[in-house]
Amino acid sequence: MKKRFTKILSVALASVMTMSLIVTGGSSGVRTVNAEGESTETSAVQDAASQVNYSTILARGVDYGIIAQNFQQRGHMQTTYAVNSFSRSVSTDFTEVNLNPHNSTAQFLIGGIVENGKTVFGRTVDGPEYVKLGGDGTNVLNVEAASADILSSTNFAQQNFKEVVKTINPDTPANINKIFNDVMKASKDISDKIDKGYAINYADYYKENDSRAGNKACLDLSSGDFANKVVYIQVDNALMSKIGQSDGFYIIKDPSTVIVFNVDDSVDSNDPGFYHNPNLSQDEYVIFSTYNVSVDGGKSFIRTTEYNYTTSDDHTDKEIAQKIIWNISSNKPIGLDNTTGLFIVSSDSLVETIGTSAGWIVAKNFANSVGEWHYIYKGGNQDVLDDKKGEIHFAANKTFTRAYDGENTVEDTTVSSDKDDFAFYWYVNDKNFSITDPTTLKDPEDDTKLDASKVQIVKNDATSKLKFPTLKFFNNLEDAEEAGLKDYYIPTNQDKTFYYTVREVNAGTISNNVELSKGYINIILNVKNEEGSLKYYVLTETYLDDGSFYKRDADVDADGNFKMNGTEYTPIRMSGVEFSMKSFINRVVTIGKISKQTISGDKELPGATLTLEGKDFSGKDIVFSSESITLGKGAKIQETASNKIISWISGDEETTVKLPDGVYTLKEVAPPENYSKASDIKFKVVNNKIYEIKDDKESKVDNNRIVMVDEALATPTPTATPTATPTATPT
Repeated sequence: MKKRFTKILSVALASVMTMSLIVTGGSSGVRTVNAEGESTETSAVQDAASQVNYSTILARGVDYGIIAQNFQQRGHMQTTYAVNSFSRSVSTDFTEVNLNPHNSTAQFLIGGIVENGKTVFGRTVDGPEYVKLGGDGTNVLNVEAASADILSSTNFAQQNFKEVVKTINPDTPANINKIFNDVMKASKDISDKIDKGYAINYADYYKENDSRAGNKACLDLSSGDFANKVVYIQVDNALMSKIGQSDGFYIIKDPSTVIVFNVDDSVDSNDPGFYHNPNLSQDEYVIFSTYNVSVDGGKSFIRTTEYNYTTSDDHTDKEIAQKIIWNISSNKPIGLDNTTGLFIVSSDSLVETIGTSAGWIVAKNFANSVGEWHYIYKGGNQDVLDDKKGEIHFAANKTFTRAYDGENTVEDTTVSSDKDDFAFYWYVNDKNFSITDPTTLKDPEDDTKLDASKVQIVKNDATSKLKFPTLKFFNNLEDAEEAGLKDYYIPTNQDKTFYYTVREVNAGTISNNVELSKGYINIILNVKNEEGSLKYYVLTETYLDDGSFYKRDADVDADGNFKMNGTEYTPIRMSGVEFSMKSFINRVVTIGKISKQTISGDKELPGATLTLEGKDFSGKDIVFSSESITLGKGAKIQETASNKIISWISGDEETTVKLPDGVYTLKEVAPPENYSKASDIKFKVVNNKIYEIKDDKESKVDNNRIVMVDEALATPTPTATPTATPTATPT
């Protein structure tokens, strides 16, 4: 995270929030800060590109070019897939996997196949040898199916793979459902954000005829403050008509900007963005056609058809597939025509290729009717599962919140982070998870270092993903000994259980307005050797910084046989090579300085007894701890009867307090001697902004100090004692 300012990208200043209840002001727009420190304004809430992107949406689904409940192959393709119901209407074409770099692993999940002669999407299924997969001679095929019948020689064929690894897992359909449903939840979140004002007015950045785009329609986001942010756009009929034309739509943007196009039923099927093609199985389509993207200010454009498996050139993947997201809820048939991106279709509509397209498609119903589907991602997982050894890993996303609320904690996706901003310990634990400090796991030969065989440090990537170390297991003792991993050998028809924990490095400290969390994830991994095949069963629990329970990964539909914290649960039988544990959450806090001053404001006023209390926006009391306050020089903490109130005596320097979002009251219990007691100050903290609340009106605070002023008591003027007049002495 950049040291000169904190990148809070919501309706909030992107620098450390400064507070003062003396100077007030406000703005009707959304204020952000760019790298030069100059503020600009836009009309929409802006998510951080590190928090909403292809990786956070797809999670472990990034390995699969097609994620669908029902998929029919109607021609040649070059992709991986995770599908619950697979069928084919042609007999000869293989699905080839020409991955780059070479030697890559091709991951497949197949929940079931549709038998010969049945009809799917209006076409007759052709078989047997329903599933046909081909490689380039250098890559590994890692395919998992729900039954041995799917991968039998009658129903399955492969060619040109360096190695073929087949895994049978009855839970494959359930695990495909989880991948699919997680993406659908992300799709709904996007739609909800459109309704909550996250979408920009695209017309402010749009030209019907832009000379840089060959006088075609162009969306130029390079003029706005959109670097490292997510731009949400609600597609209307006018824009849809350009998107539906081949090379009719151009985009100019910063390389770091993610664009989310939301397409719903508000678009009219009679507009030019739709057409009738009698050769396909639908009469009318919402067309997504070829478009072009520039990341150099319009000097050059990348076309959505430009990708090459034989080179390391990844510009179409990196700048289009990973950065352009199409969130589609339209109930009309969808046609993908020589286009690229992450396409999410949440309706029951049939999605068809009507021209070779690429990227990721997540849909209930999909068929490559005309042309192919290409998986062009070059960052897929390379772990392999086979009968002799198994390679798997766990993953999570680094996320943020404004307030902890147990299982109901709401993530704040407006907070940005850079690659390697956050570090985590991944370490081996015991069955009671009694190791809570991984720094005690020292190298036996050098106690200044950690034991690398038991603990490793992992940092977040640019998409906020935490990919933990690859774990290797063996069913062959000789192979395990050769790898120096004898403890990870699992004899035939036996099992072993392993325990791991994830904790944050420097937990309990603050880094650029973010509390490094004292929360943790505990993991139980049971590895079984079932007749020579290694199977993986997982149970995880995640706890937040305040100690509250957040989430559990377990199979809730089966009888429990794994114990976590004294309660029995049933673990999840893992599919594929990655197990995503979703979020590890940190709280964003406002750092405020509370100053006690005289009315002249020239110096701190020591000796005042102050209290602070507050409630979050759900009405719960803010809980304070010794870590919530940093006393200024000369200040002293005061004991209180409750952790819902924090109290201190002011000193010679102002005191710093961490302020989660909520409403607070600052009180002066006792003023210094010879000073009057100040009135209470009520203020609100939200999204790193402070608002004074006075007479039911809110005024935005601009400086970095909450200042409470005491007025000196008037010193009475001494009354002069009258001098007695001497009495005359009689003579």
